[in-house]
Amino acid sequence: MKSKFYLVLGLLVLAGCSDDKSKLRGQFLSGCVQGGSPKPVCTCVYDKLEKTYSTEQLKQIQAGRSPLVSNFMQDSITYAKACIAEQ
Repeated sequence: MKSKFYLVLGLLVLAGCSDDKSKLRGQFLSGCVQGGSPKPVCTCVYDKLEKTYSTEQLKQIQAGRSPLVSNFMQDSITYAKACIAEQ
């Protein structure tokens, strides 16, 4: 599971900055699903991440310019476990 979220993080970083909240969501979901996770789990994880991080923080994480990257990864894993349990 951890490797899937590292893939997602890599895709977010490679995608570059976006000022559009829906674009951030779309990029995350696309990378998450391409990484092999079911779309409902990916959607659940992103919904939880949006409650934890502001759009600006997510943009900075995506661009690799945030000290929150390690927190983001840990939160992603925690949320994925919770979302899988909810399914």
